Amino acid sequence: MEVNSADQNNHFPVDRDAPVIQNNKNDHSKKIIDIVVLLLISVSTVVTVSLSIYIIFSKFF
Repeated sequence: MEVNSADQNNHFPVDRDAPVIQNNKNDHSKKIIDIVVLLLISVSTVVTVSLSIYIIFSKFF
């Protein structure tokens, strides 16, 4: 490890062996997972609210 000579105030070592992050495939699968999770949350919310309204109306009316 060597000290970055471009900036004399920077005393942190430069990590030249850091892996390059490749997010070509991961972006697509992450978007699909996000959409599926959003759909599951939306459907569960609609079902829960509908069931709650049904229970309230059937009990009191």
